[in-house]
Amino acid sequence: MPIIALLRTMNEKEQSTTIRWLRLSRINFFLIICTCSAIYYWLPGYTFLILTVFSWICYIKQKNVILAQVTGYNGLGMGAVSFDWQTITTYIGSPILVPRWAMINLLIGFVFFIWIFVPVIYYSNLWNFQNLPISSTAYFTSDGQELTSYLYGMIGNSTFYERPTSVFLSATSAVANYMVFASLAALFAHTILYHGKDIFQQFNTSLRRRENDIHCTLMAKYAEAHDWWYMLLFAITFILSAIACHFGEFMPWYYLFVAVPFTIICVLPVGIVQATTNLQILPDSVAIIIGATIFKNNLIALLTFAAYSHQMLTDSLSLLAILKFGHYMKISSRSLFITQLLITIISVIIRYTITNRRNIPPVGYFPSWIVISFIFNTVIRQWWWERYALLFSVAMDVGVQITYIAICILLAKHINYPTWWGTSTNICALAGANFNG
Repeated sequence: MPIIALLRTMNEKEQSTTIRWLRLSRINFFLIICTCSAIYYWLPGYTFLILTVFSWICYIKQKNVILAQVTGYNGLGMGAVSFDWQTITTYIGSPILVPRWAMINLLIGFVFFIWIFVPVIYYSNLWNFQNLPISSTAYFTSDGQELTSYLYGMIGNSTFYERPTSVFLSATSAVANYMVFASLAALFAHTILYHGKDIFQQFNTSLRRRENDIHCTLMAKYAEAHDWWYMLLFAITFILSAIACHFGEFMPWYYLFVAVPFTIICVLPVGIVQATTNLQILPDSVAIIIGATIFKNNLIALLTFAAYSHQMLTDSLSLLAILKFGHYMKISSRSLFITQLLITIISVIIRYTITNRRNIPPVGYFPSWIVISFIFNTVIRQWWWERYALLFSVAMDVGVQITYIAICILLAKHINYPTWWGTSTNICALAGANFNG
């Protein structure tokens, strides 16, 4: 929707509006916000790094472990404030695009489970959680040492890998994993109860018979991409994946027949929630458990199965989003098919060179995300949300990216800004420590 708003703004002629205090056309509003965003991002992006996340409560007493764990960005983030649009939108997207009811639902769940339930189980030392940091995505040994560094120290010890080793999670990671399974159960139940009838009707209605939908009526004039195009593409990619799995010895190729049905089952429920809330609930943990059940003592096969399950689902959702975009903008499905194919090939090359984001993000950015969502969806919604909100979101994104590219190009040769207190982002170092510091 933000992209559609931007394209309409750039291509439709419009006179300045007289709506209350904003007497701006959409294109002027976009240019002003984009320029301000680009100029401002030089602060958190280069010269004033502390604006990325400022744990102001922790700054008062930096050597207090409990205060750091509760208020720090790498802890529970109760006192963390971010003034960086890039940081705020990195993990769950723009807060402006999430409906108010979804934002409230997210807020209630976050406050109860992360800010209330996690401290209760951590400070009561349930399962010896106090040996570990209160919030971390890493895996640990029983004495609180990170598993990666521990395993690295055991390289060359031939008997170590034959011994069973227990793996421990931080309190936040444990609760987050439990909530993933709970949300997936709720996801499928919600889809069946609230959308089951509509899904059945849609499967039995062709595009050309939906006369009550103006978009379908207009799109019916275009030649559709044939089903066999998608089937042929699926067959080719499936064969290539099977060859890669077999000759690369990643996993037995026939287990792709398990990953594909898993994706087909999940794509509709996940897609419905994403379409209505702009939030993704990905069943990655379930895929990992299925893989761990099938491939015991074979980590490479487990990760391969999880990677295929995740990538097929996210690519399917991406294709659906692009087709929806074409539906609203009246772009032929054949053109979108070819474009998506080229984009996928290019993205494979690019993504090969970068790392994936974490499945469980730090919680310190969340207070700022909620505040922005509340302001745009509640406080100023009655004034200019419909006219400017989507443009504001995309203008902020564009401005940040312009400055980010400029920083990477102009300052690529290790040109660092002079060190001062505003460039120090580690003012709450004990947030990642265990209970004993």
